[in-house]
Amino acid sequence: MEYPSTLRAFFTVFLLITPISVLAQNLKPLEELIVQGSEETYPLVRCSGLYLSGLEWAGETRMGQEHSQNVKMTVVQIAKLATEMRSGTLGAGAEDSVYRDIRLISDLYLKRYETNYASTGQAFGNDPLWASDTAVCKLLFESTQ
Repeated sequence: MEYPSTLRAFFTVFLLITPISVLAQNLKPLEELIVQGSEETYPLVRCSGLYLSGLEWAGETRMGQEHSQNVKMTVVQIAKLATEMRSGTLGAGAEDSVYRDIRLISDLYLKRYETNYASTGQAFGNDPLWASDTAVCKLLFESTQ
């Protein structure tokens, strides 16, 4: 039986989108991953992804120019530290690796915000993972200063 092309396109998109939304809802709390012994740069990359996702979700206009600049500087500062740490094993590819991972993690948080907003009307206000990760990242960032 031949399915119409629109139906095939729908199922293709559905199959491509579903895994990321499932992964986004299954992000484990950062604190739990640190205790379990995550890769040493993962907390830095995860926090950069969290901060970037917040900026992208809110937008620079709503967040304000000064706060947006602070977030951007924080992401870059943390990314540089992760790059330095990875350069021992990845050499020249460390920076690309770090920014790729930040983008992937940010996308997972953004998908989580979309799902949260669609189901509760709040992107992260009632999300215990977001609250926990934000608290951990604040401590982590303060410790790098």
